Amino acid sequence: MVVPLSKSIPSLEKSEQIGRGVYSGRLAKKARRNEQIHNAFLERLDVDKISVDRIDRAPLTVFVELGNEIARNRSNGNRKFYGWAVLTVRDAETNNRTIESSPLANNPYHADICLLNLPDEPKSRRMVQIQHAVDLAVRAKWKDVQIEA
Repeated sequence: MVVPLSKSIPSLEKSEQIGRGVYSGRLAKKARRNEQIHNAFLERLDVDKISVDRIDRAPLTVFVELGNEIARNRSNGNRKFYGWAVLTVRDAETNNRTIESSPLANNPYHADICLLNLPDEPKSRRMVQIQHAVDLAVRAKWKDVQIEA
């Protein structure tokens, strides 16, 4: 899928909503029950950025299609796209995080939540990543693809 690129991508605004795609049915069920889904914000140990979509910048149908495409490409097509954990740029920027626009060829409205000053030692690094994931999950609201699509 090719997302139509606007002439210029607006810079990030503090009130803008960003969404972390959820591809786990178990996490989606928890989110629908208003339970925290910090695992949605947890990346591999070597990763210091969390991929998100700038969901205010295009129709949600565009992001649903992107999410479905990502799901088809994961785990031999055995994954499904369920929705997003959504928060504002302002909320995501708390606790020593920054947000940067990082357009991709198939998604010009892609961004990253950057985790700064992560320790090098693996155990400490993972603990800090988990703290960030929990904090982001507490601030996030669930947006279900079935309701919005």
